Amino acid sequence: MTEQVQEVMRQEGRTMSELIREALRNYIEEREWLRTIRYERLKAREEEQGEHKMKEHKDPIPVVLYARVSRDRQDVDLLATAQVRALRDYVGRNGYVAAREYVDGTGGPNK
Repeated sequence: MTEQVQEVMRQEGRTMSELIREALRNYIEEREWLRTIRYERLKAREEEQGEHKMKEHKDPIPVVLYARVSRDRQDVDLLATAQVRALRDYVGRNGYVAAREYVDGTGGPNK
């Protein structure tokens, strides 16, 4: 390693002291980044666990599902069904309960 350091010193015209200071600065900076990353991962894990516990213990929140489809579309029933299905899936995954469902078929801009 000594030979490599001497080669870098020669190539870059720097002293051993300069190379050591730079290496230490880089090492300290990398340690800080790693510490920050570990901290952020830990916090994210704690939040996930906290949210999971809240969902398990919390009573579901009643919500109203509302799907809106323009009547000038030929596939109104299919679109409404798909919207309601997507809403039901979301509600089920996120701790809500559908109290009511409404489907609105509008006349469109020309009607």
